[in-house]
Amino acid sequence: MLACFNTVRRTDAKFVQHHDFEQNKVSRTTRIIIISCLFSAFATSACTRLINKQAEDTPAMAPLITVADISVNGKKAPCDTIYLGDTIQISVALDPFYNTITNFDVEIDPKEFTDSIFSKYDFETYCDTLLSDKENGHYKFKGMEPFLGVFIPRMQFVPKKLSRKGKKPFRIAVCLTTDVDSTAQPNPCVKEFSVVVIKRPDVEHETVDEKIDRLIDEEYKKMSK
Repeated sequence: MLACFNTVRRTDAKFVQHHDFEQNKVSRTTRIIIISCLFSAFATSACTRLINKQAEDTPAMAPLITVADISVNGKKAPCDTIYLGDTIQISVALDPFYNTITNFDVEIDPKEFTDSIFSKYDFETYCDTLLSDKENGHYKFKGMEPFLGVFIPRMQFVPKKLSRKGKKPFRIAVCLTTDVDSTAQPNPCVKEFSVVVIKRPDVEHETVDEKIDRLIDEEYKKMSK
């Protein structure tokens, strides 16, 4: 859960007691002190109204998706190029800022990937099972309030087929929607991942050239981590 900040409104100052002073007993110093106190109270009240006005006019901030970790087969690695049969694991933090999370969506082509976003227990515990649609990657959480963020660990994606040469990479997208729109960034917030799925090399039957290409590709992957 993300920390939230509450705006505390100050109340107007009130005089608890009023004293009557005889004019001939009030010294010049006492008059100066009384005038200073009245000026201070007026200035404090004006500043309080200004702070409250600024707080009311502060625009809502756009929602944010932060990628906490990306792994392939349980090891931290980029997911831009993987082998058929590998498993991508992505952990994300959903931050609505001052707003309330309304929807969380996962967009994939079901012909390209099989996904697993929540375990059965987590889905039934934290998601509204009536309003959510797992088959189409649409999730609504229970008990959402302003400022309340969500951390989703280890979403899993397993490719079903190879990428075709010359075609666009496969796409994985996660989408966060809140109840307040913002002009600073589009709402909903979308985070996308492009994935190329290649055939795992047949080490036993590969040619010399294929082995060299494979070793170069493996070294490149290590350097990019």
